[in-house]
Amino acid sequence: MPHEVRALEERFHRDERDQLAGKPPVYVPFVDTDTSPGSPAAYPQKGAADFYLHRAPHDTWTNEVTLQSNRRARAYEPGQWISRIAPTPLLMLVTKDDDVAPADIALDGFNRAREPKKLVLTDGDHFFSCIHQFELSCTVAIDWFDTHLRTVEKNDSRPDQ
Repeated sequence: MPHEVRALEERFHRDERDQLAGKPPVYVPFVDTDTSPGSPAAYPQKGAADFYLHRAPHDTWTNEVTLQSNRRARAYEPGQWISRIAPTPLLMLVTKDDDVAPADIALDGFNRAREPKKLVLTDGDHFFSCIHQFELSCTVAIDWFDTHLRTVEKNDSRPDQ
């Protein structure tokens, strides 16, 4: 929520000052079942909690991240460079009701990208295609990589070593 941004930014600054003074970093849950406004989780969306808390391998994954990692994630803006990646092939699998990477932002990025590119638009939230449409997502990705990696392989003019 916009009114919570100031408090969150102050937490970022306090943690940064504390670390400069030698204190350990603050850790927050990566996801949380408490998805109410003000949740300390890096990703407070219900779909994220359902996915990570019920599907992640608990012997290797811990549900925590530094507060500064959350700060850096908020600054991540891949759309800034999307028009510059061509001619690298771009495949985007976008879910219509994504609450982590909103579909309208993803579609805007896709429209600004240059060829070669392909868009696969599916129903569901951010994790839907990973769970309920896993075979479709894998098939689309494998076909895309197979097509474009073979093209690179054919055009690779480096001498054999």
